[in-house]
Amino acid sequence: MDVVIDHVTVPLMVVRKTKASHAVVLSNGAVDQEVAHHEPVFQRSSWYQDIDHHQVYVYDPATGAPDYLSLAWGHLTSDHWVVPEVGQAVRAVMDTFGVRDPASRMYFGSSAGGFYSLALLADDPGALAVINNAQFDWTRWMPTGVNALRHARFGGMLPAAIRTSHPLTSNVLMLLKKRDVPVRIRYHVNVTSDHDRKQDLPLFRAFMSNAAHLCDEVSVHPYAHHTHGHNPMSRPATLRVINKAFDADPPMHDDAPDTELDEGRSWPVHFLGSDAATTEILGDGRHLVRYDVLPREDTHHPIRGVLSEKPGADTLVVCFHSLVDRSRHPLPRFERFAELSGLPHHMLFLSDPTLESSDTLRSGWYVGTAEDPLPDRLADHIGEAAKALGVGERVLLVGSCGGGFAAMALAPRLTGSLALAFSPDTTLDLVAEGGPATALARTAFPETPTWSALHRGRPTLVDLNALYQHTVTGHVWYVQNSGDAQYVAEAMEPFQEHADERVQVVTEHHCTGHNPPTPARIRSWINYACEDFEADPRQFGLAIRPRSVR
Repeated sequence: MDVVIDHVTVPLMVVRKTKASHAVVLSNGAVDQEVAHHEPVFQRSSWYQDIDHHQVYVYDPATGAPDYLSLAWGHLTSDHWVVPEVGQAVRAVMDTFGVRDPASRMYFGSSAGGFYSLALLADDPGALAVINNAQFDWTRWMPTGVNALRHARFGGMLPAAIRTSHPLTSNVLMLLKKRDVPVRIRYHVNVTSDHDRKQDLPLFRAFMSNAAHLCDEVSVHPYAHHTHGHNPMSRPATLRVINKAFDADPPMHDDAPDTELDEGRSWPVHFLGSDAATTEILGDGRHLVRYDVLPREDTHHPIRGVLSEKPGADTLVVCFHSLVDRSRHPLPRFERFAELSGLPHHMLFLSDPTLESSDTLRSGWYVGTAEDPLPDRLADHIGEAAKALGVGERVLLVGSCGGGFAAMALAPRLTGSLALAFSPDTTLDLVAEGGPATALARTAFPETPTWSALHRGRPTLVDLNALYQHTVTGHVWYVQNSGDAQYVAEAMEPFQEHADERVQVVTEHHCTGHNPPTPARIRSWINYACEDFEADPRQFGLAIRPRSVR
């Protein structure tokens, strides 16, 4: 059907569903005009039988005659943005369905359709938008689509000039912020898509931070599907999020992720902007929570975590990762989540914000940057999380190699905590010659771009020997793989010269070379430590036949 409003023809496809009480408006992404033969197309309309709600499919009039563009984002001309007329048309149709309450209306779209859905939402306060890999600022999209539109409708104006002269129609998040009305948005984003992860997701997170008073009902649902990239979610996943959108507990998992990449990234993200929010979200009895702690300074990166909360548990176990192969594991990284999250303790997995300083940095040791005192921020957050969970000071800090360094670095900052470190780096000097420490210095501490300069300037940050010489608190179980001759000689033995009764050292055989214990052995150590922080770890160490432990 065509709806004519103020001389604008809005092509729609309408599906009325018997007994439906909700309506969904579905907007197009890019249109292949050769396939369409210059006729209106309604993407996903072949799914109409599988969608439970009344449906309105929208064809963007701006992609039609005379130019027949693949993408137009509602721009009939540089000064005529057609979205308000489209909004009037779809709301009139939904009224005929009897769906007059905005809370029963949903706008869905992916890519450019996500932009369009948010634009329609701006004029329908109280409605819901469900978007997938959405574009938020169309001037930052791929040059082919952007160039075609700016030459056809903007006289060749450059993208930066369009952003300046047309801020509310080029950036839909600025439009929502300008409206200054609370919004309901669920944003499903594939974090293995470079453009979505690097361009659009940061824009959306900035919107949530800068317009936090509008975002109480806004959530980010990251998932990892390496082969899909920017393409939308699969049909089953899309139907699930559409059909379940109005449920009290909408679906948490959005698509079938690559297992090795998932690690909790496919869950909705809760954004914590204050200690009060930490207490509210982490202490409310949720079984699994994926969250980001929003930074209070522009030079800081968010603290990203996954919490597995266990009713009745009396200990918070915090797990830190080691080196990250960035070609295989996009950030955030929650190492060993699959193996450890089922333990009967509160399990918190934290990704190292230091790695967000560079796309290539593989090791950060959770030390932060020249402008970000990350160890102190982490200690403060872990303390707040422990408080929210009601465990007091019973915090077990766990990691191996670089993660072990982080655990030991935080122990003196958290009164009453215990660090359980497996073959830890005790100083970044161990890896300086191979480049990781130098890469960290060059990337995160540009004023001291060499390892030696960084060590001279910040010894207690990058060297546990120096830290433990200058502190009197911190309780550590140092579990060293006896099969790792280099770390026995270059890490454990030198550190013992600086350690006192705070550090209890155990050697046991895990393997030949520098690798952590098996997941089963790590689980055993965690359970043993959680029974009694004051126990003697040497009584639990493996003297012989480590393979007998299951």
